[in-house]
Amino acid sequence: MKELIMRFRETFGTILIDTAPVLHVPDSRILARVSDGVILVVRAHKTNQEAALAAVRCFAADGRRILGTILNDWDPKQSTYGQYGSYAPYYSQYYNIDGH
Repeated sequence: MKELIMRFRETFGTILIDTAPVLHVPDSRILARVSDGVILVVRAHKTNQEAALAAVRCFAADGRRILGTILNDWDPKQSTYGQYGSYAPYYSQYYNIDGH
């Protein structure tokens, strides 16, 4: 697989590899070792915070950097967090959103 990816690098500027969930099978971690980085995909209302953080820890333990995250299947019209104000209690621990 490593040789195949190296061959693809000669032809393509960007290569995206979709793998199985990192916590279920080792393929994701193995392929991440021959990549420039990882894009973590989480599914709204399915992937819990603990599982997402466990995936982050797996990649960090392997020395792989996470380039970004994609949130799949989120519908803002159906979300209970439809307004910014609803996020205030959550985000206030990270950002100074209440002016203090």
